[in-house]
Amino acid sequence: VSDKLVKEVYDRMMKDVSLALVQGRGWVHRTGIVISPRLREVAQTFVVLQDERHQADYNVETTFTRTTALESVERAEVALRTWNDVRKSEAASLYLLTMLLGAPRE
Repeated sequence: VSDKLVKEVYDRMMKDVSLALVQGRGWVHRTGIVISPRLREVAQTFVVLQDERHQADYNVETTFTRTTALESVERAEVALRTWNDVRKSEAASLYLLTMLLGAPRE
């Protein structure tokens, strides 16, 4: 199995887990664990930044201005500060675990 294929699978899995958390569906909804709005913000930022990175890496027609790039950096910095505040919660632990291992099957 190529490294590229493995990366694509993990990228997709992490995005799916993050979207489920943001949308309150699937495994998140079934756990009964309260997901704070701040953790949802972290997951949403992950999805947005991952999409932007994919556009930058794979779409040669996409261009980014300095302003756009700096806005993305600011979003990432805010998400990291927010993560630091919520990372010890049960929901954050579950989020991180499922990003690494994948969500349970429906």
